[in-house]
Amino acid sequence: LGQVTGSSLTAGGVQHAFVWRGGAGMLDIGTPSGGGESSGTAINRHGVVTGSSYADFLPRAFRWNAASGNESLGALTAGLGSLSFVGALNDAGLIAGSSATTDGSRHAFAWTRARGMVDIDTLNSYDALVVAVGANGEVAGNHIPSLDAAAYRPYLWTRAGGMRDLGTAGGSAAFVIAMTPGLHMAGLINFGDDVQRAMSWTRSGGMRNLGTLGGASSRANGVNGAGQIVGFAQTGDGDGRAFVWTAQQGMFDLNRYLRRAPPGLVIDDALAINDSGAIVATSNAGLVLLRPDKGPGCGHLLGPVVAPALVKAGVPLQAAVGFVDEDGAGTRSVSWSWGDGSGVQAGRVSESGGAGNASASHSFAMPGVYRITTTVA
Repeated sequence: LGQVTGSSLTAGGVQHAFVWRGGAGMLDIGTPSGGGESSGTAINRHGVVTGSSYADFLPRAFRWNAASGNESLGALTAGLGSLSFVGALNDAGLIAGSSATTDGSRHAFAWTRARGMVDIDTLNSYDALVVAVGANGEVAGNHIPSLDAAAYRPYLWTRAGGMRDLGTAGGSAAFVIAMTPGLHMAGLINFGDDVQRAMSWTRSGGMRNLGTLGGASSRANGVNGAGQIVGFAQTGDGDGRAFVWTAQQGMFDLNRYLRRAPPGLVIDDALAINDSGAIVATSNAGLVLLRPDKGPGCGHLLGPVVAPALVKAGVPLQAAVGFVDEDGAGTRSVSWSWGDGSGVQAGRVSESGGAGNASASHSFAMPGVYRITTTVA
């Protein structure tokens, strides 16, 4: 539905949770008590927000919607140790997170309007964190079984079976990072000595090591309902590259499947993938949104800014960026910002056959480190 939650500073410099909606902008949703700070963690399709508020330095989970406002969810214990943190919620309104117990450990909880906050940590963990909530109220996350076993392991909680430890598939530790509503998990297995592997977990297949692109390590960051997993993996040369994994094709370098990518563009980490196959990733040109190839008219993509790393003050610096343009909008305009307070400068643009190049030059008056940005519109 295009709603976003997070945190932002008020005019008075206080951090407050917000909801952003297209056409309505950003709405300050405050705190349960009216004082202190807050931060939004998750929002469901009905506009219910959950997060953590901070009053008297004690974090407390909260729930907000337009009808009832901001309300505290409390904690599993009372007194100075009564802390609670939110991890996730589902569209049915079940909220899950972590809260301190009377013995000083931290257990996973589930909150519903009917039952309030309930300790669901049937494994009696030393520490339990929540990552995701399934469509039917299942809770997934990572836990440390005991103080003597100080390594996180994934778990899955269900109403029928309680909390189940999912193991580590031969590693010293493992972490779930993302989960679909249908309980397909993605994350990593830690083997020690800076070696880790992307992993997948399903009810039918259990935990699976997804390998690498030839290097030492990999990490899965996201998974969608079609079973496509994205993340980061090292190549045999030690370079970091974004990957996509499917049960049919295994792990492959996402860069090899970019159609008409701008010169020099490298996608180094895929952060998330939705059910339509759109991927949010980081690159040497910044954050990018990649959509499945639907032929001409699918949009445009910028490459990295190419410029010398060092130049003397007063000597013109030459900068350029390549781009691919396939939405039929015609020749683009470009603007450059040099990070030295000199304002925005128009640049030169050349474009032909759906690909183009933008360039400009600038002299810095004083030595320093400057961030160069370009906008092609």
